[in-house]
Amino acid sequence: MLHLPNLKNMRFFFLLVFIFIIQFVFAQNRRLDSLNAALKDHPKDDTIRVQLLNELSLRILKIKPKQSLAYADNALKLAQRLKFQRGMGEAKNNLAVYNMSIGNADVALAEAFECVKIGEQNNLTELTANGFATLGTIYQKQLDYNKAVSFTRQAQILNSQINNTLIASKTYNTLGLILVEKKNYDSAMFYFKEALAIMEKRNEDYRVPEVIINIGLIYTRQKKNATALDYYYRALDAANKGYNRRAQALALLNIGSTVLSERKYAEAEKLLLQSLALSIETQDAKVRGANYMALAQLKNETGKFDEAHVYFSSFYGLKDSLLNAEKVKKIAELEIRYETEKKENAIQILERDKKIQLLWTNILIVALILVAILSAVIYYLQEYRDRKNRMILNLEIDRLTAQHKELSAKYKDVLAGDNAPALKSIDQQLLKKAIEVVENNMGDPLFGVEQMAKEMGMSRTNLHRKLKAITGFPPSELIRNIRMRRAAQLLMSQSDSIAQISFTVGFEDHSYFSKSFKKQFGVTPSEYFQSMRQMN
Repeated sequence: MLHLPNLKNMRFFFLLVFIFIIQFVFAQNRRLDSLNAALKDHPKDDTIRVQLLNELSLRILKIKPKQSLAYADNALKLAQRLKFQRGMGEAKNNLAVYNMSIGNADVALAEAFECVKIGEQNNLTELTANGFATLGTIYQKQLDYNKAVSFTRQAQILNSQINNTLIASKTYNTLGLILVEKKNYDSAMFYFKEALAIMEKRNEDYRVPEVIINIGLIYTRQKKNATALDYYYRALDAANKGYNRRAQALALLNIGSTVLSERKYAEAEKLLLQSLALSIETQDAKVRGANYMALAQLKNETGKFDEAHVYFSSFYGLKDSLLNAEKVKKIAELEIRYETEKKENAIQILERDKKIQLLWTNILIVALILVAILSAVIYYLQEYRDRKNRMILNLEIDRLTAQHKELSAKYKDVLAGDNAPALKSIDQQLLKKAIEVVENNMGDPLFGVEQMAKEMGMSRTNLHRKLKAITGFPPSELIRNIRMRRAAQLLMSQSDSIAQISFTVGFEDHSYFSKSFKKQFGVTPSEYFQSMRQMN
């Protein structure tokens, strides 16, 4: 339950509200003057003019409804001519709000659904959110609270992306009214205060008097008439200063109804008749119907049954005109059409996504094919380069063989006996020693560069550098070269089988020996052996 604040705090609150109302009125009038001047100074039929017409239609709806309708119609026609989707949607929303206020719920829903459709199809989040908010308000006035809450929540979800304060205040107000009808007054008060705080921050919204009335409505439901009347009179003052004719009619209706509950019939009738006249002027069907019912009750309580009957007849006549079977049917058709179009649109989006997915799949397949082709090209280029490298290596082997023949002539006598001339070159001495080490370990399959360096009393790095400088090949290549040349000599002499020769030169794996021999001489050991036999 809500607790009434003490008198001092309430006076302070009303003072703040009064100050805000004064500021709001001047700000609102300045805005209208500014918009009218801008429209006058911009005769060109373009999107700017459409936006000005829509803004004016929104701002004067509660002041001059017919003029608001004219602005909205002009904005819609111009936007359609320019194919300006956002302008069309905003005009549709303004037309929805206008028709909602005069009680044409079917037309209002049609315009609001069109607004949402335009927003959704063109990814206009703000427009879509505003359309949903309007739908929520329309269904709230039709007492269809489930749909009202559903559309209002959708508006809030979309508005969380853009933070439009006017849409936020609109949704808070709608939810507050729904909660009042469900007698959840604490939550309703929360939403009304949120809406009022937003409008205070902007200092320009035209819904201020209505929100203040809604706060008073909570106190009326709680039978706290004195507090409720304070809010209603504050709202009436704000409406008078802002020329908000609809809010004036609504405030007078609530004041008159409250006075009527206190059996102050003369004062209540005066207030209700003023409200009725304003509601007829502004074409506000809901306020007009409420006035008919309140006046009928007043006449009934004062014993004037004939006059009460007239008011009752007017109320039910208005109710029948607002919600007859034909309009109910139209509303149902609108809802079905909206849901159908929404599903069709979802199907179209799925089909579009499917086509896009298929396109990307095809692109991926083509990309994979191109990658495969490119990989094949790279592979064949690599193979070609390897063949070239092998050719160059064979040439190097031939050159090395020629060098070995020359060296053999030089160090042949050295290897043969003590009477041979000594090698004078340090490089030749080093090479001689290297050959001797390899020859001594010819049959050792584990013999490698590390052992070779150790037996020569050198570091592996130094040995590599020296032999590479002398022969043009690293030590490992020199070892393989000497082994392969010894194998070739043995094959040439045909002294042993190929398998035995491979063991003799330090190869335990016959297959690896064949590959190494072919890499060295370009032919396999068996082919080399056959060629030697033919030559012999």
